[in-house]
Amino acid sequence: MDRFSFLHTGDLWLGQPIRVGGGLPPALAARILEAPRETLKRIAQVAIAENVDLVIFSGNMIDCSQVAPADLDVFWKVCDSLAQNEIPVVWMAGEAEAKGPWPVELPLPSSVGMFSGREIEQRQVSTRNGPVQILACPCPCPWDPTHQAWLPHTPGQLVIGLSRGQSVEELPHVIGIGYWALGGNCRKTEAHPQGVIHAAGPPLTRDFSSEELPTVTVAEWTAQRRFALREVSVGAVRHAILTLVISAETQWPGLSSQLVQEVESRRASSNADWLVSIKLQGPADVLVRWKRERLEEELLQFVQGRYIQEPPYVWPTEVTWDPLDFGPEEWLKENSYRGEFLRQVNTAYEEICTGNLDFETLNVLAESDEDFDVKNPQFWEEMIRQAAFHGLEMLADLSSSAKRETQA
Repeated sequence: MDRFSFLHTGDLWLGQPIRVGGGLPPALAARILEAPRETLKRIAQVAIAENVDLVIFSGNMIDCSQVAPADLDVFWKVCDSLAQNEIPVVWMAGEAEAKGPWPVELPLPSSVGMFSGREIEQRQVSTRNGPVQILACPCPCPWDPTHQAWLPHTPGQLVIGLSRGQSVEELPHVIGIGYWALGGNCRKTEAHPQGVIHAAGPPLTRDFSSEELPTVTVAEWTAQRRFALREVSVGAVRHAILTLVISAETQWPGLSSQLVQEVESRRASSNADWLVSIKLQGPADVLVRWKRERLEEELLQFVQGRYIQEPPYVWPTEVTWDPLDFGPEEWLKENSYRGEFLRQVNTAYEEICTGNLDFETLNVLAESDEDFDVKNPQFWEEMIRQAAFHGLEMLADLSSSAKRETQA
């Protein structure tokens, strides 16, 4: 066997809904509900189009105790379509499959090979390009040298290892494994002396705080024991943060053009529905002015009206404000409430950066947030910039209200 290719994916969690905020148009809400099933169909389409020899599911594909009949139906049809194209499936059970095993009354095609993940299992899988050896190991794995005799040591023989481990330290030292197929929520690749350790990551993103590209991995192996890995996007729904840069000279035509370019670049990269967050970045005084002019509502209405006419859809989930400073230097020098406010903001930030604050007291704030790092100056700069921005916005509102009362 001079060449062998396979598709590696996992952690789809078919049947687990994608949770987004309310207010979605019915057509988009229906597509998001269908997105996990559509993503699974796309995985099979990629495998067939790429003409791979094998598909590897590295766990957490489906919890059959939680799914709807439609989920079971589409999973069976995907496995059957792969079988019809002479593409066997190697499926390593994960947490999802342990909770809800595949129902015995709905047998999968014989070309689907299940591995429990609870014990060491070795099996030869026949493919149209020749046999490949599969070694499935639990994590941690009770491997000892006597097991080594299970594996072939023939030159040019490909051996694929399956594990739910997350790093090389969690894998047994097995001579002859060319590719370790790992599961997990993060895509990563590590080299080892005999080949590659790779976690494909989920093909569909449910955590919309992350912009990591959801993909499947298409791997190609040659008899020289070299692997080429390529990521292919399959997610039926994706998330992006669109950053718009605003200056004092920015006008609506230029801003809306910038937004259209950002949206169209995402649409061109993937045939998916997009849920987008719009981040407005610029000087604090400029952002305060735009926010008081209700730019947030205008942006939401612009995207909703332009990109919900026909699929694939783009829907804005929120608008956030990202000030690049605490406020202009001239405001800092003012003899006013605004000037005094900014001077206190700058004093607090300088004390944090020089270590003059009592971090033990501040740690009380971190009890409910594990990401809260009170000793990180970047964290405090971001937090204080946001606090200063909201403070400047409130002062602007108070000043406007006072002017109206005076005029009345």
